Amino acid sequence: MVGRHHRAYVRQADDLIPTEARGKWDLREMRIISMMCPALILAGCTFLNDAPPKVIYQSSDTISVEYSDDGLMRVSNRQEAMEMIERHCGGPYRIVGGSGGRIDAECVR
Repeated sequence: MVGRHHRAYVRQADDLIPTEARGKWDLREMRIISMMCPALILAGCTFLNDAPPKVIYQSSDTISVEYSDDGLMRVSNRQEAMEMIERHCGGPYRIVGGSGGRIDAECVR
């Protein structure tokens, strides 16, 4: 028989003496939750950023479109922004500027 303080001893149910009321969280659970909350918030901001592109300014020959340049929808948002420019110009256009989520274009007539 192995003694209670021996490393091969298997804990028994009667060894567990509750010191607090059930339902309170221990330090380990709090640490896990405190690490998961910021991770989930960051993941949500990164993966769910799917706001549609919007026109910043436009005239008869120019247009500027802003789109979300991060998250899973990045490529789709850029493609939709380019389609908005093409619809505005009604044909060919030239990109004249913009960076990181913004496209400035000029219609070619």
